[in-house]
Amino acid sequence: MKKHRTFNIFYKIGLGYLLVLAVLAGCILLIQNSTSKLQSELDFLVDHDMKVHALTYEIEKSMVDMETGQRGYVITGQENYLDPYTNGKEQMAVLKEQLATLISDNPSQLKLLEDIHSYMANWIQVAGEPIVALRHANDLPSIRQFFTTDPGKKDMDQIRQSLNTFRTNELALTETRTEALKQKNKILNWELYGALFLVTLISVIAALVLSRSIVRNIRTVTHALNDIAPPMVI
Repeated sequence: MKKHRTFNIFYKIGLGYLLVLAVLAGCILLIQNSTSKLQSELDFLVDHDMKVHALTYEIEKSMVDMETGQRGYVITGQENYLDPYTNGKEQMAVLKEQLATLISDNPSQLKLLEDIHSYMANWIQVAGEPIVALRHANDLPSIRQFFTTDPGKKDMDQIRQSLNTFRTNELALTETRTEALKQKNKILNWELYGALFLVTLISVIAALVLSRSIVRNIRTVTHALNDIAPPMVI
C-alpha cells in the first residue's frame, strides 16, 4: 500500500514535469518557426531591396558616363574619351538584365525598366552614335548644329524622370515591407510573452495539483496510522 502511494506520487510528479516540458517544447517550436519566417523576410529585404536600389544608381552612373564620354570625345577628339561611352553601353545592358531578374514579379516596375531601356536605346541612335560619327568626320558645322538642337535631351530627361519614378516606387515597397516586419516583430514579442505566461500557468496548475495530491496522501497515511495506533493508557 505504501509503495503504491509512493509510486503514485512519483508518477504524478513525473507527469507534471512532462506536461510542463511538452508545453515549453511546443512554445519553443512555435517561436522558432515565427523567428525563421521573420529572418527570411529580413534577408529578402536586405538582399533584394538593397540590390534593386543599388542597381538603379549604377544604371544612372552608366548613363552619365556615356554622356560624359561622348561629350569629352567631341570636345577633345581623343579616342580614349570614348571608353566610358563604350563601357557604359555594355554595362547598361548587363545592369538592365540583373534588375529585371530582381523585379520579375512586379509588372509595373518591369514596364518602367523597359521604358528606360528604350529611351536609352533611342538616345544612342539619335544622339550617341551620330555625334561620334560627326566628330570622326571632323564636321564642326554639323556638330554645332547638333548641340543647338540637342536631339538626345528629350530621351535623357525621360530616363531621369523614369528612374526617379522607379526609385520612388521601390522605396514605397521597401517601406511597406519594413512596416510589415515591424508588425510581425510585435506579434513575435506577444508570442514570447504568451509562451512565458502559458508555461508559468501550466507550472502553477501542475504544482497545485501535485501539492494537493501529496497533501491528500499524507492525510490518508496519517489517518491510517491513527487508526492502527493503540489507544493511549493514562
